[in-house]
Amino acid sequence: MVDDEVDQVAHKEYWSHEIFAQKLDEEDRLYPVTVREIADPQRADPKLLKLFQNPDKERHIKPLMLEEEIVLCQVEDKTSLVL
Repeated sequence: MVDDEVDQVAHKEYWSHEIFAQKLDEEDRLYPVTVREIADPQRADPKLLKLFQNPDKERHIKPLMLEEEIVLCQVEDKTSLVL
């Protein structure tokens, strides 16, 4: 009985790894998104564009300069920053 349960758990784990596994070729390396890749779509979005001129003080959203780009960030205190 114990062996059957172990086999079932092992099968489920293998199955879940197969579903969520991502096989990458050498050309398909993952890199973190750049600040510019965040800033450009923010400036292109009409709803977000308004926040560049009028920050949302209630939700703590304001424009900040990061790596020579201005991006909208949510700043709750001096230690947390959400892009």
